[in-house]
Amino acid sequence: MKVPLEARPTPERGMATFVTRDVNPGELLGTLTGSRLTERTRYTIERDGRHHEPEGPLRYLNHSCAPTARWSGRDLRALRSLREGEEVTFDYTETESAFAAPFVCRCGGPHCRKVIGTPAA
Repeated sequence: MKVPLEARPTPERGMATFVTRDVNPGELLGTLTGSRLTERTRYTIERDGRHHEPEGPLRYLNHSCAPTARWSGRDLRALRSLREGEEVTFDYTETESAFAAPFVCRCGGPHCRKVIGTPAA
């Protein structure tokens, strides 16, 4: 089955990842593939102690303090029902032990933590 994701620009958050059809809770949105790097970057996702550089639309997943998806191993799954055209986000603090650079969160959620991450040592 085709992964129901596409990346496109947004006026507020730069590039972002969106579902291209309605998605059910728990549904597989994508699997982390791509290069493994020795150092973290702004795009890498840390899984199993390694830094993976995602490919395709997964490269443009934005952070949210109220995410729509969560990583389970190397699989990204929907946390709730998503409507066609809805942005897919995850909480970066759930995967990263440190950050290439902390950043100001722009999720706008009611429980937004405002600044995300601690710098890598």
